[in-house]
Amino acid sequence: MAGILWLIYRGMTQLMERAAIDGPKRKRVLILAFGGILGWLSFLAIVAKIGFFADFSNFPPRVPVALIPPVIVGILLLRNATVKKILQHTPPGWLIYPQAFRFPLELILWGMLITGVGPVQMTFEGYNFDIITGITAPIVAWLVFQRATLSRRFAIAWNFMGLTFIVIVLTIAVLSFPNDTLRYFMDEPSTRVVAYWPIIWLPGFVVPFAVWLHLLSLKQLLTQKAQLNEAL
Repeated sequence: MAGILWLIYRGMTQLMERAAIDGPKRKRVLILAFGGILGWLSFLAIVAKIGFFADFSNFPPRVPVALIPPVIVGILLLRNATVKKILQHTPPGWLIYPQAFRFPLELILWGMLITGVGPVQMTFEGYNFDIITGITAPIVAWLVFQRATLSRRFAIAWNFMGLTFIVIVLTIAVLSFPNDTLRYFMDEPSTRVVAYWPIIWLPGFVVPFAVWLHLLSLKQLLTQKAQLNEAL
């Protein structure tokens, strides 16, 4: 988690400098962004500690509640003027390279399988193919934006692939909940561990962060493509 926060801080700092956002506003944006992020992470930790997410008897389960607010906030921020200005000065590869964090994340899930904490279907030994996103992220960014070997359409398709893998993983996680109504994967362990801290940060922050990177990249690439078509 510390690595992701550092990545967000470094990226925001450099991008606001490239966008010529003045010092005081830059400071306000950083305080607002990290105040919100740290506040949300703290809230998730507290709510998980008191066992709110661990009650799987209800329908729908409570864990997805952790996913919805950050995704909604991220989508709303796409309309923010400051975000749009920063996006205009963001090198396209910068929105794809960070997705490499999903490779070590998949290794963590695999480690949970080995230690008997997580189910096999949530790993690359089962039905989770998101490790492909993590491995290919730096390769795609380099070949598309540095070498120009592949077209930007390939980057657009790659983003949709990454979003699809996220949907698949989330679906598997839900179908592995210890809930009589939803459960499809009956092997043990279930995905109960996701209801506890610090794993609750996975659906509550890490997954939305990956989704937001995809959405930012798609917004940038599709906007540039539309502008090019208009110029032609």
